[in-house]
Amino acid sequence: MNFNKNKYINETIDTYLTTWSHLLNSEDFVDPKFLHKMDKYIYKNLTKKFKEIDIYYLLSLKDQGVKLGMFDKLKIWFSGIEPIYRAELKEQKRLEREKAKKKKEAILSGATSDKYNNSSDYFETFEQIKENFQ
Repeated sequence: MNFNKNKYINETIDTYLTTWSHLLNSEDFVDPKFLHKMDKYIYKNLTKKFKEIDIYYLLSLKDQGVKLGMFDKLKIWFSGIEPIYRAELKEQKRLEREKAKKKKEAILSGATSDKYNNSSDYFETFEQIKENFQ
């Protein structure tokens, strides 16, 4: 998995700034205490997401063979994110295999063998194929 930490940090910041921007023009009709509460909530979720990105980054380093320190290993262990990361990695590999399979099928879809073009009977063709592989 090609993990680009800065890309994910930028996406996270953009998402949370968009969320926060919806609260900017609402001071006229929303209680300031509620807005302060929402600001704290958004900030708490942002820091939580940054910690998650850090764990993903450590897991990607671990996959690349980098020796992690004990503290980093404990961060990974206590986060509980490793099974989610492994499932996403497995799904990404499955999608890549599926894409390669479709590409190969598209290339081979118009290909035919000259050996078997003369046969119009399926059983006859199967017999020819069977003879060729015995």
